[in-house]
This record gives sequence, C-alpha cells and structure tokens, in this order.
Amino acid sequence: ELHETRMGMTDVVQKTQKDQTDCIKKLGKNLLRQAKIIKRQKKAIEQYTIQLDGLKEEMAMQDERDLDRDAEFQAQMEDFEKIAEQKVAMQHSLQENIEE
Repeated sequence: ELHETRMGMTDVVQKTQKDQTDCIKKLGKNLLRQAKIIKRQKKAIEQYTIQLDGLKEEMAMQDERDLDRDAEFQAQMEDFEKIAEQKVAMQHSLQENIEE
C-alpha cells in the first residue's frame, strides 16, 4: 500500500511538472508574440513621428508664406490708400482750377 501511495505521489508530481512545463512554454510563446506586436507598434510609431515631423515642417513653411502674403497685402493696401488720397487731392486741385 505504501508502494502504491508513493507511485501515486510520483505520478502526481510528474503530472504537475508536465503541467508547469506546458504552462511555461505557453507563457513563453505569448511573450514572444507580444514582443513581436510591440516591435511592430514601435516601428509604426516611428513612422508616424516621421510623418508628423514632416507635417510640422510643412505647416511652418505655410505659416511663413502666409506671413509674407499678409505683409505684401498690407503694403498693397497702404499703396492703395496713398493713391486714393492722391486722387482726392487731385480732384480738389482740379475743382479749384475750374472754379478760378
């Protein structure tokens, strides 16, 4: 009977060790799969970062062009106002000449 108990205990220990080994293998596979996923996601993030940097640079260049256009527009508006003032002054001068 003692022999049977020992054999039963040995079987239980072997089954437990096999279960632990299987569990460790399964966990190892899961870890490898997760590591691969993390690596892919890291590469994707790097690509998105590169794209984002490119877009930021493009936006900065567009902002600079917009500032240049705005400055040009302001200069044209000032020229227009000067011309309008000159026109009014010429009309007054002409009116005065006609009245004389």
